[in-house]
Amino acid sequence: MKVAAVADRFWERYLELDPLMGTDIGDERYDGLLEDTSAAGRAAAARVYDETLVEVAGIDGSTLSEEERLTVDLVEFAARRGLARADLNRLSAAAHNQLPAVILPAIASLQRVGDADGLERYVARLRTLPAYFAGWAEVLRESIEARQTSPALIVDRAIGQFERLLELDPASSPGMTPVSECDDAAKQRVLDVLREVVWPAHAIYLDELHAYRPHATETLGLHSVPGGEALYRAAMLEHTSLELDPADVFEEGQARLAEAVEEQRRTGS
Repeated sequence: MKVAAVADRFWERYLELDPLMGTDIGDERYDGLLEDTSAAGRAAAARVYDETLVEVAGIDGSTLSEEERLTVDLVEFAARRGLARADLNRLSAAAHNQLPAVILPAIASLQRVGDADGLERYVARLRTLPAYFAGWAEVLRESIEARQTSPALIVDRAIGQFERLLELDPASSPGMTPVSECDDAAKQRVLDVLREVVWPAHAIYLDELHAYRPHATETLGLHSVPGGEALYRAAMLEHTSLELDPADVFEEGQARLAEAVEEQRRTGS
């Protein structure tokens, strides 16, 4: 199996799964889309990652050049990270610093409208937000059922973030940034979509967060939720690229803390 073919196929499928990544790197093909957050969309993403891992496992590493081995490692990590991120979606859904809470600023920071086609893509992307939030609302309900909910402190911050956005006049919101250099007609078209589609979609999701809030945990650690150790492993993989044992990480942290305390004691004496 050719490494380049596996990598190219995965990359193309990955951009379909995460259209904002395409926007971030300047690939405009998916600028009118957002991630499919529905149950079906999430299942399709998991199949892509699983199938990629199967393909990677079928590659004979002994015949590869150094560059090819690096490519295989990167593809494998990206697929494993995608699966780990899916496991963490139940916590991200109600977090103030994760999607979906920051979706509009994220779009605005990445997308620019330079011509009529760009305007069409941006408007199309904004119009997908109701479905995008509906998928995340499914995740909220799934997390309640699984009792894998976010801490109350985090949920309150997310609620506050949505409330502050909805208090803004859409005309002065981040949603207007991509058309800041466009003519008045383009600005008005985007403003209409913000008012008629984007703001109501945020308001509906805010209602979902309020319904979720009574189920939030009062502790901050993942140890307090069912399957917390598996979630912790997934979080470590996503943020460090390493598959570490949580117990080993805890013991290392305890040892380093003890060393720091001892060093302070010696310095103080």
